[in-house]
Order: sequence, then structure tokens, then C-alpha cells
Amino acid sequence: MRRIAFGLAIVFVSVPLLAQAASTFAFRLRIDGMTGDLGAGTAFFKSCTGLESTTEVVEYREGGESGTIRKIPGTLRYGNITLKRGITADNSLALWRGLLEDGHFDQARRSGTIVLVDKANREIARWNLVNAWPARLSIEADETSGDPQEIMVIAVDASRRP
Repeated sequence: MRRIAFGLAIVFVSVPLLAQAASTFAFRLRIDGMTGDLGAGTAFFKSCTGLESTTEVVEYREGGESGTIRKIPGTLRYGNITLKRGITADNSLALWRGLLEDGHFDQARRSGTIVLVDKANREIARWNLVNAWPARLSIEADETSGDPQEIMVIAVDASRRP
């Protein structure tokens, strides 16, 4: 087990094996500097949204008589990533979130990856996360089944697919 600042040990323990997952695909989250039973900071989720980048479109009017509107790229923004999974006994996400709640912002910001895997745990796609931190952690009822689920929203400086 790896220790981090302030004596907190953060361990990721996954939901049951992927073979027991309800869908064909799952999302594997790995956060640098965290260790667990399934590898370096690994947790599995049934859904993931927000892996996106958006560039603001800035319009300006070109001088002269044509009055043509030109468009140029503006600010680049990356979306907040929302991951959902069933409730487990694993409290590592709460410990990670707790770093922010206790004011330890620098220790909470980490790099990591989100990997889309199939039922055989084969990698389909990968996104690298830069300066990720847990912006929100909540427990809510699943809209379809009504079962409780854990929802983690992760803010990132960047999420890039290599």
C-alpha cells in the first residue's frame, strides 16, 4: 500500500469482475500515485460522459467593404468527466475527494487514464487525464433500476486520446 501526504492511504478496489458487468463495455480509471488490488489506482465504472474538448469560435468582422465575418479559434476547454458505478465497499473515491474537502488541493490533483475495455478487459480506447481532481462525489438512485450508484465528477486540465 502506498502512503501519501498527511498519513492518508488511498486504495482503489474495483467492483466485481468485468465478466459480471451488465454491459458489453466498462471504463477503467487509473489515477497515478494510488494503489489497489487490481493495479495502480484502478476502479471500474459502467458509464462515462464528458470526455470532450471544445474550442470557442470567435467571430470578427473583416475591414473593408466586404463586411465578411471571419471565424478564429478561441479558448480551449475540456469537459468535466462523470463516471458512474454501483455502490461498493471501496471508499477510495471518498478518500480522494476528502483531500479536497480538507484543503489539500495540490495532493488531490493527479494524472491518470480512463480506458474503455470490453468484457475480456481488452483495451478499446484510452484517454490521458492531466491534473485530474474529484470535483463531486455523490450517491444517487440509478434512473433505470433504482439501485444506488456512486457518481464521481472529475475536473481536468486536459483529457486527450493518444
